[in-house]
Amino acid sequence: MNEQDNNPYQAPEADIQTPENEGELLATPNTVPIGRGFTWLEKGISNTLKPQIGMWMLIGLVYVIISLVLNFIPIINMIVPTLLAPVFAAGLALGAHRVYTGEKLEIGQLFAGFSLPQSSQLFLFGLITIVVYIALFMLMFAFVGFDFITLMMSGDDPDPAVISSMMGKFILLIPLGLIAGVIFLLALWFPPTLIGLHGISAMQALKLGFKGATKNIGAVVVFLLMLIVLGIAVGIIFALLMGIIGFISQTMALVLMFIIMIPLALLAVGFWAGTTYHAYRDIFIGEE
Repeated sequence: MNEQDNNPYQAPEADIQTPENEGELLATPNTVPIGRGFTWLEKGISNTLKPQIGMWMLIGLVYVIISLVLNFIPIINMIVPTLLAPVFAAGLALGAHRVYTGEKLEIGQLFAGFSLPQSSQLFLFGLITIVVYIALFMLMFAFVGFDFITLMMSGDDPDPAVISSMMGKFILLIPLGLIAGVIFLLALWFPPTLIGLHGISAMQALKLGFKGATKNIGAVVVFLLMLIVLGIAVGIIFALLMGIIGFISQTMALVLMFIIMIPLALLAVGFWAGTTYHAYRDIFIGEE
């Protein structure tokens, strides 16, 4: 037995069974028209979420409960959710594929990633994500943190020059943070789906996913803008309803808030799984 046989982070060498009708992974990701960003949103809702909306809500409920439990546990809430996120995402991608092929979605779909031969690569990608988070935090801390600690530990009145310097750094940090956030999103969006559906290694998925996302930055921007517009529209409608009903009864308005917000929160998991899956097929399979 050689040393690689015991390496849990090595990509599986055995033939991975690609899900039925999944299609071949393109060696070079497609470049799609920017309007496809809207198509991903539309297909995610109509083709993935709508056909089995009740089961997606149940899956969303399970995910919300798990997330709440993990986030209430000290120390664990800083590591485990991020470590498990790619495994859950892979299971949801497999669920979206089941809907795409006309199969019945099951409530256990959320946990499907744990039973995959390539699950170690999903955990490794989660670990990579944690390392990147820590690196970004340390860079931010190095940029503004030392002056802040000096200011807090001095016990004297704040030096106006130090405060002015810190404000300048914070202002500069805003655009830098936005740029880093976009790069982070582009890098992390597709790898769990690529690992889950094609069994490639975490590093391969990271490189291929980032390449596919950056090649289609226009469509990604349209997609994100549509999400913002959709969120604003829902918020305005919700605020109007709450305002009108609030004049009649504040209790009724509170009940309405729960009736509307809870289902929307539960559907967010299926919505994101569907839009991600159709974006993935468009860019990496070329069969949308």
